[in-house]
Amino acid sequence: MVAVLDCCKTTPEDLKSRLSLPEHSHKLHSHLLGLNVVDDTLNHSEQGKGICHLKRPDLWKGVHSSAVPDSLRTCIQNIRILQEGTIQRFVQSLFDNSRPLLNVVCGMPSVQSSITGLAIHLAAVLMTAKCHLLAPLRNLAFVPGRMQNSYLPTMPEDMFENAKNAMKEAVRWYVCPSGHYCAVGECGLPMEMSRCMDCDVVIGGLNHMPHEGFQHMRIAFDRTQTGHVLGDPEYQGFVVAPDREMTIPVFIILRLLTHLAMLLGAEEDGQSLAGIVKPPVQNLGDFLFHHIVKGLDQLRNSLGKSADETTTVVHLIICFLLRSSRQQVPFQFDEIWTLKEARNKWEKAVERMVIAPVLQTLNTEIPEVNKYIRNDDRISSNLIMNIVYEDPLADGSCMTLPQETHVHCSKIWGCRERITVEYLRNVVQQNNGKESVPLLSKFLDKEYELRMVKLLPEILNLQKQLIKMSRNIQETNQQTIQDFLNNINSEGTKHILLKGIEQFILAWNHLKQSLQFNGEIKLSQDTCVDLTMSSDVSFLLPRRHEKGLCATALVNYLITLHNSLVNAIKNFTKEEQRYSVNASDVMDLHVISYDMERDLMPIILSNCQYSMQSGQGTTQEFDLCKIQRQIAGRFLQGKPLITTVGLPTFTLAHDRNYENIFMDLKKSLKQIPQESLPNATIDVISRSLNVYSDVCEALHIVDVTLGFLSTSSETADCLLSMYVENVLHMAEDTDVHILEALTRCHLKHVRAVWQLLTALKSEHLLRLKMDPFTDVDQAYKQPLSQHDEQKLNAFLVRYGPNLFVLELHEMIILKLRKQRSTEDFPPSWPLKDTLLPLLDEKEISFPQLENSFPDEITLAHSTEAWKIAANKAWLRLRK
Repeated sequence: MVAVLDCCKTTPEDLKSRLSLPEHSHKLHSHLLGLNVVDDTLNHSEQGKGICHLKRPDLWKGVHSSAVPDSLRTCIQNIRILQEGTIQRFVQSLFDNSRPLLNVVCGMPSVQSSITGLAIHLAAVLMTAKCHLLAPLRNLAFVPGRMQNSYLPTMPEDMFENAKNAMKEAVRWYVCPSGHYCAVGECGLPMEMSRCMDCDVVIGGLNHMPHEGFQHMRIAFDRTQTGHVLGDPEYQGFVVAPDREMTIPVFIILRLLTHLAMLLGAEEDGQSLAGIVKPPVQNLGDFLFHHIVKGLDQLRNSLGKSADETTTVVHLIICFLLRSSRQQVPFQFDEIWTLKEARNKWEKAVERMVIAPVLQTLNTEIPEVNKYIRNDDRISSNLIMNIVYEDPLADGSCMTLPQETHVHCSKIWGCRERITVEYLRNVVQQNNGKESVPLLSKFLDKEYELRMVKLLPEILNLQKQLIKMSRNIQETNQQTIQDFLNNINSEGTKHILLKGIEQFILAWNHLKQSLQFNGEIKLSQDTCVDLTMSSDVSFLLPRRHEKGLCATALVNYLITLHNSLVNAIKNFTKEEQRYSVNASDVMDLHVISYDMERDLMPIILSNCQYSMQSGQGTTQEFDLCKIQRQIAGRFLQGKPLITTVGLPTFTLAHDRNYENIFMDLKKSLKQIPQESLPNATIDVISRSLNVYSDVCEALHIVDVTLGFLSTSSETADCLLSMYVENVLHMAEDTDVHILEALTRCHLKHVRAVWQLLTALKSEHLLRLKMDPFTDVDQAYKQPLSQHDEQKLNAFLVRYGPNLFVLELHEMIILKLRKQRSTEDFPPSWPLKDTLLPLLDEKEISFPQLENSFPDEITLAHSTEAWKIAANKAWLRLRK
């Protein structure tokens, strides 16, 4: 109510009319709403300067609506501007203390009363100032139903979309093997080779043919979302606003104004306002209160002010909103922010017309406010309050304090500007740090995220362990992280995994917003949620799709973040980067690692110097160049680039496109022509790997070998076991008897070994009473008649089951597992007429199949025919 009255007094006559209010009405101001206020109404306007009442939480005692005198009610009812219906109802709710969220109770926390004062102050301004600039905030506060599809201020934008729009020429976008974006101009097809700036892998191509792994990217839609998308304020970290080209305090203030308007909107129409928040929250009021508390804390750190002074700054901004309502808005925008561009123009208008002028005069405005507060008759007799708001000795006042204590100097009660990382960042911005101290500027911009880079080795180790434990599974089971840990019998293993999982959850919750909007790997909105021990364990397994893509994106983001600072230090020192490490070999000493309180803050504080100037008190000055050198020397120099070689990836068998892998091998590995395995070797491997887990581990080794073989310089006769040990460096993580089982195989047998191991895996699943073909269409699982089964058995007895089992199994998993496979391979086709062309492509002769296999057995009987043949091969092997 006080703020409403304040906004009515914009002329000297109004100020005079205030003096006619009953005497006790002045004393009631702070009691009615718990506002941080003093009695004097000091509106920033052409006629007079001042501040809307700023509450002292220690003065509020609480009051009931019955304590509001009738004379004050009558006086307010006679003020013309308060007779409009909305304002009248608003004022009445203040009298009755019946606001849904902004009601006042005895003993309420000071931060809550501060937020209440700010919200009521903003409401008063929005209701009384009818100008185009405030229209969007007014809609958000009082008609949130109109803002359901609005782009709210300071919400994150899709940075890749901005990069595309910034390109002046038409380009075609590609991704390197690590997922980093690259653009090719002119015709859009590569004509030369180069290297990725982020991970240094080969990109580009020759003669309009892209290099292997350099893939054309299908541009997805803009990921920028409407509504409020910040999520839980607990994980809202360091404010970064490079896409808006504004200083951090401006950005924070815009977000505070948005949240304050939303708080008012939650009171007016909670259901509509809840529809704006994504993802939905249970308690909308608490959610917005916590966001405002977070914003005030960020603004306090950025400006280096006390909590009270920070609240004063926001009140000053709101006062200036009222003053700026008389100015002509230089930009055109709609009132409901239906376009990002319109929203961005509104942000720039508020920055230029409101926020920037206030921030430029803070050093004079805040002392003036403190003077008004100090002179308020309710606190002027309080010695401590006098000292906090202004040193009484500065103007010659007499004050006596006990000399024998540590607080005899009055200045000890003053609030010196707080030095934080956010405050230093603001100082660097104000001093054009991007030009003068570019490395320091980049470091501070990324500092909130850089804190997580030190967790990278632990996260990579966790993923390696999880992949090793999950080789046996066909599908990722739906279970929580806690359930997964509970199923582990070894307490030592459980303790190690728990530590890694906690680090993963910490890093993910810390960075998920950056990953969603700034990450190179696009994540869906439903996967960018806060993780807990009750979340699905699939989030932890690095995959190329679904929930596992989150784990892949997190590691990729941390590596890119680390490499960006390593490249920055290279430009700073003008020294060539000497070495790099693979992701599989990353250790703690390789990554950027520091503790903010123990390592970073001492550097900042040791390079901050204070000086006393007459009439200006204490001033601070930072040696930014020295801070930059020390950060470079202690945290950045000597760190290697991290490549994505050996990056853990969990791949289920049906996730991999083996057809393309084998086709690429055939094209690129002419020096390693593939051959079939001798029957004796097949029998040895089958007998040696007689446990399901052993087959899975051996198959994993072969999968990795297939992935690296295209870049190999080895010969066809190189032993597979030697390649695994000397090139892949996997011997230490592999059981000895598995390597011994593969000693008869050479690189020329890799495809044949893969074929054998996949068939053995399915055979073991049969022995375990499990279906190895769960993802094959039911149309291919029809039973054989008794007559057809007898014919099949006769064929297998006469010609042996080995070749038939291996080739039919390969056809099933490569051809019949595909989507729409029944259209490409109708179940009515004879099985041998389908299998023979595939054998011809591989140059494998099987005349017995063509001449003697029953014509009645079709593709519809594929899986049943294979099971019968596999059972015969199993029985023969066990004789």
